[in-house]
Amino acid sequence: MRFEALIVLLVGLFAGSLFAQPGLAGLEWKLTYLRGISPIATRAFIKVDTAGVRFTGNTGCNIMNGDVKVAGSRIAFNTIITSKLACAITTAPTESALLNSLGRVDRYQKYRDHIRLYAGKQLLIELSPRYITPEDPEPQSVGDSLTLEDKKWVLESIGNKVIPKVKEEAFIVFDPEKRSAGGNSTCNAFGGSYEAEGNKLKITDTISTMRACIEDERMNIERDFFDALSNVDRYEIKVDKLYLYQGNKLLLTFSGRKKI
Repeated sequence: MRFEALIVLLVGLFAGSLFAQPGLAGLEWKLTYLRGISPIATRAFIKVDTAGVRFTGNTGCNIMNGDVKVAGSRIAFNTIITSKLACAITTAPTESALLNSLGRVDRYQKYRDHIRLYAGKQLLIELSPRYITPEDPEPQSVGDSLTLEDKKWVLESIGNKVIPKVKEEAFIVFDPEKRSAGGNSTCNAFGGSYEAEGNKLKITDTISTMRACIEDERMNIERDFFDALSNVDRYEIKVDKLYLYQGNKLLLTFSGRKKI
């Protein structure tokens, strides 16, 4: 009986350290089964840190992260946050089901080389390992993502049209204390006010200097730039890129640079 009890204890200790053990460092658990969603064809994954207290991943549409608590075979995913990318009709159901399921999970089981996540006796999620090669990018944590106010945003394109090379760059900077948004249109300095809540954004009361720039494309860029800014109603930040939209229509794309 003592021997059997010892075996049970060792199995429990192994299970409790499943996500945290060093041998799993750099390992992504890709989604292979999700209750209520069939068939699974997604880039969704979960990666738990080596300490077994934080996780990152992707819903198949948005970056996600949060806290994870592991005790024996018990596991709970808490404080789950995601980026705010509008999901396509093919990715939205998977994201919704995955986030809902993670919030319900209360235990896990290792089956061969897979991880199975349950709510009571109900299997919700199954994951299989994928080792990250040196060429694979590390998943970005939502907590490490930028805010509007973190960077000087240099204009790269208007709609799908890349900005031609001109004498000066167009850019915008957001000042959280003054609630102001201003910069340069490639031709004139400008400034205005902004309101941001969640991924919603409005830029208003824009005024600019009145310089005429006739030697290249700057006047055309300025006109289209200002027109787009006046129509912006939401934004996304992915890695070091800022995307401004009107509904689902992409208006402006910027790259982030160090704020001086």
